[in-house]
Amino acid sequence: MTIKKMVIDEIISRMEKYPSYNLVIMGHSFGAAIAAIMASNIAVGSLGPKFSPSKIELVTFGSSRVGNKYFAESIDGAGFADVARIVHSTDILPHIAPMRLGYQHYKGEVWLSSVSKKWVTCDDRDPKNPGEALNCANSIGTFHVSRITHSNYWSRTRDNLCMIHMSSKPMEVIFLPKFGLIKY
Repeated sequence: MTIKKMVIDEIISRMEKYPSYNLVIMGHSFGAAIAAIMASNIAVGSLGPKFSPSKIELVTFGSSRVGNKYFAESIDGAGFADVARIVHSTDILPHIAPMRLGYQHYKGEVWLSSVSKKWVTCDDRDPKNPGEALNCANSIGTFHVSRITHSNYWSRTRDNLCMIHMSSKPMEVIFLPKFGLIKY
């Protein structure tokens, strides 16, 4: 059995067991890209049964730009219960996959400013790229980014983590580390 099949089977099982709960899909780094793609695929039913996007929450940490304008628009318009694309200060990864090659972030950026040390909900949108907020991570420019801040969110080091859980049952978690599947 593949990891993909195990994860999809587990999601189906949990959604049937807890139909009133939201499915929360989270990821850091490469896991953030996987989380965004997975949320999109689950919402349209391409991985199995279709689940209502209003029952899906997407939370990413230190995500690169995952796709082009159309992918970003599909996330923005999916009708997810919540989308939060969290960026820590000068994290380098949100600047990877450059806009000049057609990559674009989806909306929902929440940024920890390195100057004020406060969380900023980013709403000053670039008219050409709505997923890019002018007052947040893009305001620091690409010459002031750091690999160190990418590995440290809330004083916890993460590496390519993707995590799925039912929001009302935080102990029921499926972790997808780089190699393998761990079910709690």
